[in-house]
Amino acid sequence: MASAALGAVTQQICSLGPLQPPEPERGLPLAEDVAELPVLDASGKRIPFGALFRERRAIVVFVRHFLCYICKEYVEDLAKIPKNFLQAANITLIVIGQSSFQHIEPFCKLTGYSHEIYVDTERKIYRKLGMKKGEGIATSVRSPHVKSNLLSGSIQSLWRAVTGPVFDFQGDPAQQGGTLILGPGNNIHFIHLDKNRLDHKPINSILQLARVQKVNFTNRLCFAILYQKPKSAANIHYFSIDDEFEYENFFADFGPLNLAMVYRYCCKINKKLKSITMIRKKIIHFTGPDQRKQANAAFLMGCYLIIYLEKSPEDTYRMLLVGNISYVPFRDASYGNCTFYLTLLDCFQAVHKAVQYGFLNFEKFDLDDYEHYEKAENGDLNWIIPGRFIAFCGPHPRSRLESGYHYHTPEAYVPYFKRHNVTTIIRLNKKAYDARRFTEAGFDHHELFFADGSIPSDAIVKEFLNICENAEGVIAVHCKAGLGRTGTLIACYIIKHYRMTVPETIAWIRICRPGSVIGPQQHFLVSKQASLWTEGDYYRKKLRDQENGRHAAAVTKILTGVDDISISEIQCEETKDSESYSDDGDEINGMTQGDKLLALKSRRRAKSATSIPLTVILQSSVQSSKTSEPNISDSSGIFQRTTRSATRKSSFKSSHSTSRTRTVLR
Repeated sequence: MASAALGAVTQQICSLGPLQPPEPERGLPLAEDVAELPVLDASGKRIPFGALFRERRAIVVFVRHFLCYICKEYVEDLAKIPKNFLQAANITLIVIGQSSFQHIEPFCKLTGYSHEIYVDTERKIYRKLGMKKGEGIATSVRSPHVKSNLLSGSIQSLWRAVTGPVFDFQGDPAQQGGTLILGPGNNIHFIHLDKNRLDHKPINSILQLARVQKVNFTNRLCFAILYQKPKSAANIHYFSIDDEFEYENFFADFGPLNLAMVYRYCCKINKKLKSITMIRKKIIHFTGPDQRKQANAAFLMGCYLIIYLEKSPEDTYRMLLVGNISYVPFRDASYGNCTFYLTLLDCFQAVHKAVQYGFLNFEKFDLDDYEHYEKAENGDLNWIIPGRFIAFCGPHPRSRLESGYHYHTPEAYVPYFKRHNVTTIIRLNKKAYDARRFTEAGFDHHELFFADGSIPSDAIVKEFLNICENAEGVIAVHCKAGLGRTGTLIACYIIKHYRMTVPETIAWIRICRPGSVIGPQQHFLVSKQASLWTEGDYYRKKLRDQENGRHAAAVTKILTGVDDISISEIQCEETKDSESYSDDGDEINGMTQGDKLLALKSRRRAKSATSIPLTVILQSSVQSSKTSEPNISDSSGIFQRTTRSATRKSSFKSSHSTSRTRTVLR
């Protein structure tokens, strides 16, 4: 997926040319008269063709002509085969062209090819082996080695021809090539004759036949931890996102970065890999000495490997372990001591599950929509499961701007909810607006209050799951800030119905909506995981039996059993600390946890906030207010950005220590 797209060339139809002699059969010896035909090396020295593979096996690739852009790119990948791979298999790699020998050295410089190369200037070996002239009528399979499309490739070939010392196609443009595995002696082990210019045998297929270790031809992308700012070279491109994609924290949290940043990063990598100016460069994403930025940089690289290169979470994590480095784990957005951590591997497993279950599909992802509606002035809402769950900040009786944070009425959300098939609203905080403002607009509205920063009762969890399982459309869930309580109950649904682990679930929700699930709510979910999985197993069995129309009595028994299953009231050890997470009825200095989170969201940029004491931010949230009428609109950029994410220009700071680099595409 990282390679440049091949142009829409589905058929090549040209003159078939004269009839060709029959090709030699594999397993039979090469004819002596063919083995004695000469080839020329770069100095013009004549060498019998058979001498190239008399003592050991050889992979022999005949290319069309040295100006062919497809042959050039194919040979560029042949050049990437390490010589020690070939030596370990006691085999040699040979390329044969059909130009004059003077073109060998420039072609090698152009492609970076350093293995053996010769020319058959009179094309006698081509003809004896049965290689065709003209292009056969055949459907062309997309080659993993072709990087240019037909138009750009042809222009490159023509430009090289007209800018050369003498206008020269460097061989017959109608001649086709082929690939053989020969030797020792004149034994033929494999032969493939190209039907057209796109019919080169995939290199790894040849290597496998020759018992040579396969090569990853996309290993241009590397990840490095450097303690000095590097300089790009002719064959290396360095880049960093440490100051471009930054997490805006609530308290001591620092990641993972949100879904929009993951998308932007993946687009950046794909653009670099497809860039013509970087086609032969190694691309190194480097990060600096800041451990938190190291974790976020590795997170982005890992997401790319999982989403676009289909690597497993475990392989991805191993590939990013540079030297003896260990990455600091992520934590929640609470202001207390952290007692629950998310590792990079947890995040990778979350992204992998999201791709697997269809939560994450960048072909359908709307970046503008995400970045517009995550802003407080535009609704402060995020999709957690596309087509199923929206998490959003609690509406207020009237729209207003208070201490930099925008509050919206229920009516402000109605148009968006209508367009996106929202049918059900669930409120988890104290009543701040009249529910009829939603119900009269045609929505179902449910009240499931529990205290801010606390954990829900079994009855609330059961009722929430029942509402969601019976809702036909999208469910929009909110508390005060739409983070702690909202994230916790949506997590219960995901754990039950997708059998994801608690760390995977929390990681995914935070990637979608940073700051979600706080303090003791994390340990609450851990205590409920087993019982939620059991309920989910029963629920899925019930649905399967209903769909199959079998075992009616068993279905009745299962339904009864589900009614009797309760999520046991397990008190988390950490719950005793929940007093530090104030609820709506026990405010500290007039503020609840939701108030504090909303105050922190109002910061324009994390960097500017560092100069303002936290107590000033919190006091300002309570004591000062300004009336305004912000609305949720479809127009991005109407308001100044008030959001949890930011992109900035890079300004890497240098320091001195040991550097580590790791190739990740392997």
